[in-house]
Amino acid sequence: MDYGLDYEGDMGGGDYSGGGGSRTPSAGGSSQRGGGGSASRKRTSYDEQTIRAVTVNMMTKCSSPQMGDGNGLQLPDGRSLYHVQFVAAVRSLEDNSTHIMYHMEDGTGGVINVKQWLDDSSECTGVVELRRACSKEHVYLKVVGQLKDYDGQKLVLADSIRPLTTANQITHHFLQVVYQAEMHKQGKHGSGAFPQPQSSSVMGFSGTPVASRGPLNSSGDNGDTALRREVLHAFTQHDMGNSINNVIDLLTSKFPEEAIRNEITYLSNEGKLYSTIDEDHLGVA
Repeated sequence: MDYGLDYEGDMGGGDYSGGGGSRTPSAGGSSQRGGGGSASRKRTSYDEQTIRAVTVNMMTKCSSPQMGDGNGLQLPDGRSLYHVQFVAAVRSLEDNSTHIMYHMEDGTGGVINVKQWLDDSSECTGVVELRRACSKEHVYLKVVGQLKDYDGQKLVLADSIRPLTTANQITHHFLQVVYQAEMHKQGKHGSGAFPQPQSSSVMGFSGTPVASRGPLNSSGDNGDTALRREVLHAFTQHDMGNSINNVIDLLTSKFPEEAIRNEITYLSNEGKLYSTIDEDHLGVA
């Protein structure tokens, strides 16, 4: 089962068919799908089918909704919690004949108890070895399960517990927590879509490499601007080029000094200006 995707099925009850409900006999002897007919079980809501990335602190601070049918728990931002996914370290554990109880924390505050039921009679060797790898103190585990509240005490009934293969999974999980929270916030305020990230620092906002884009002048033009033409012309007045200070003095009556210096720096980085007799004198390539 891929816990990274939403899936259908009633995980809150006793039976789980995984495909959208089990078949139950009708009064006439025929079978019905779990979602059809008044005699069949009510289809699980999409909230109950969604796995949310959370932290231990988020789970310990969630509460029962004040209104509604009372199923599940709710975060302060209004999101319902049924199935959760989190990454945390095992601080202690209790290995019993029928289950293992993990006491876990992730550094965000608080400790969460995680119960994993055992069934040695039907488990294969691979599952047993995986559980042994997880049943150690001070190791980080990825847990997927149902969050329950018993008299104010939060408990996760684990569906899957796996050890991490790389520390990058810790970073990825916390980024996923932030991403899902921002997705909910954007949808709540009516934008309907999460803003796309801008390009990396080596790219311009339009996707054009910064190195190929010159500084903007006061009118917002790009490319062969009046300032650029004036700067290039000023450095061609002498055979050995011209000094930067002389060029600035020549052009300050037309352009701001900062814009002139930025243009000179850009043209130097582009290879259109080069040093001549010293670093302060530049010529046009």
